[in-house]
Amino acid sequence: MADRDKAGRFQPGHSQPGPGRSSKYDPAFCDIVEETMRAGYSKMAAAGDIGVDYDTLKNWMGEYLAFFAAVKRGEAARARFLEQGLLEAETGPQVTSRIFALKNAAPDEWKDKQEVDHRSGDGSMSPAKENQDAALEAMRRKHSDA
Repeated sequence: MADRDKAGRFQPGHSQPGPGRSSKYDPAFCDIVEETMRAGYSKMAAAGDIGVDYDTLKNWMGEYLAFFAAVKRGEAARARFLEQGLLEAETGPQVTSRIFALKNAAPDEWKDKQEVDHRSGDGSMSPAKENQDAALEAMRRKHSDA
């Protein structure tokens, strides 16, 4: 621990990155991340492939538009890879594991819980007055015809 003093504090000139240091970002990382995810691996695995931690990957997504786009393409390709595996799965455990992976990789499309907005156009929780009036009129007609 030559970078630290006896109290465990970093010494001046230590090897840890600090403020003002240049970023390790390289535009070539875009292709690496996308290809890693295309093979079904997660963003965490992609971060490992380019030699950074997950937080750095997330930070770079916010700093570099091309990197953000590459990760998003990678996420879509990963979902396709996992869906293809699901379609080709033959046994129960294979199907179960692929569904589990898809629920995490593409939650907007694969989550169990579906959310339904029951509010009317005015934002209230009751049907719009026009719908209520139309339903009431339809009921009246139905009962008057009987």
